[in-house]
Amino acid sequence: MISSSNGTVSDATARRALASPPSRPPLGAALDRAVARGEDRQTYAKRMGNVPGTVFRSVWNVQRSITMLSSRVLADSDVAIRQDRRYQMMMRHDPDVMSPLQQRQKAVALLPWSIVPEDQTDSEQVARAEQTERIIRRHMRKQTEFLDKAGDALWYGPSAQNVVYRRVLDDGAEMFAPTDWYPLHSDSLVFQDDGTLGMMVNARWPGETVQARRGRAVIFSSSQRKAVVLHTYNRTAPDYEGDAEEARYLYSGRGLRDTCYYPWVQKMTALELWMRFIERYSLGTRVGYFPSGNPQAQAVIEEIVDNVIGDAGVSIPWEQGLSKDEQPWQIDVLDRAGSANDARVFLDLIEGYLAGQMKELIIGQTATTEATATGLGSDVGTRHAETFQRLIQHDALSLGDSLTHELVGPLVELNYGILPYGLRWQFAVEDVDSEKWMQGAKMAHEMGVPISHQQIYDHIGSDVPSSDEATTTPPGAGGVFGEFDAAFDRFRRAL
Repeated sequence: MISSSNGTVSDATARRALASPPSRPPLGAALDRAVARGEDRQTYAKRMGNVPGTVFRSVWNVQRSITMLSSRVLADSDVAIRQDRRYQMMMRHDPDVMSPLQQRQKAVALLPWSIVPEDQTDSEQVARAEQTERIIRRHMRKQTEFLDKAGDALWYGPSAQNVVYRRVLDDGAEMFAPTDWYPLHSDSLVFQDDGTLGMMVNARWPGETVQARRGRAVIFSSSQRKAVVLHTYNRTAPDYEGDAEEARYLYSGRGLRDTCYYPWVQKMTALELWMRFIERYSLGTRVGYFPSGNPQAQAVIEEIVDNVIGDAGVSIPWEQGLSKDEQPWQIDVLDRAGSANDARVFLDLIEGYLAGQMKELIIGQTATTEATATGLGSDVGTRHAETFQRLIQHDALSLGDSLTHELVGPLVELNYGILPYGLRWQFAVEDVDSEKWMQGAKMAHEMGVPISHQQIYDHIGSDVPSSDEATTTPPGAGGVFGEFDAAFDRFRRAL
């Protein structure tokens, strides 16, 4: 669990930090593995081409200025946060936003995943990858929801979960396992100018805090940071001519909320105007007639007109000796010609353009959220599905990389120490057409290319029969060709 912070940074300390480059070359995991193998750090850097140790610690070299406190905490970059915090909360309750967003997040959260080694032929790497995967699957609560919450980075830019590690028994061996986790709200996260992560806290926080834009914050120590799984989406360099607050995009990423904010505000404005139009014109215009020069009659008819829509019936005076058309007391409801078509303009603007723009931004197309005219033989639906699949592949690869460094890395270090190789979180993102695969595999088999029986069973969705299990063989089929033909026929009949 997260405990204390690393304290307040003075102005002098902040200036020294800004002036000095980081002492460690930016070689990352490759350098760690080289050191684990016993290689000298400087020797390795020279062998790799004398990689320079100076990197841009923040964005002051690429932007005119940055907004930063003495604590080096960067200001919020997200446009929705900077413009109106109430609106950004309302956006999360809009079905036009949440429906496509949940489709994209849950499509990734439901993908099959595994922990894979760098070298599939190394028995030690394979064994440790299998054990690490087994530990996570056995002991981590609500794994699908954990992946879904990590996908909040799509909307906010960053997402973070506080992971709780405990000792468990795995096949008789005592190991560390991520047993529980707690989401940290993305808008509570803070970043210093060098990317160091922290979060907003209140007065009940027991440790030291630093000043942030919206209150006090704790900056995570190195041990605390290992208990936080951070995932970011669309890390973006700030525009040189842009606002100074954009500096945080470099570390926090730029979520879809930032881009959707202005179209969403336009949509809400159009909704307000639409409701006013309906209120004023859809029920018609009420016209009341009263005897001229009679103030009392005018007051009576005005009260009747104000309430005529809500009342089931209206009583008005009737002058004896006059026909209906000659009556001085009358009420008419005038329908506005073309009011239905005028109202349709608002509907097309809101649903057809503004909401459609946001949906297309989030999921790349609209065929998965609303009816789309395709026509006989049209491949529009297929192309929309391919667009959506490409987004899912991108999100899965990005999230897999974050989980590799933020979850698998700390867990491997806790259980095995620093290894000369790495284990990687990998999602199964390939969208394989099983029927096409079977047809291609059958042709390859007829040409004499050996095909894995396990792959065949995987594509037809069947288990490998055990030795004592009854199996079927079509008449005239025999050998491997017969087994393949039978499997392919079963697959075609199942479609």
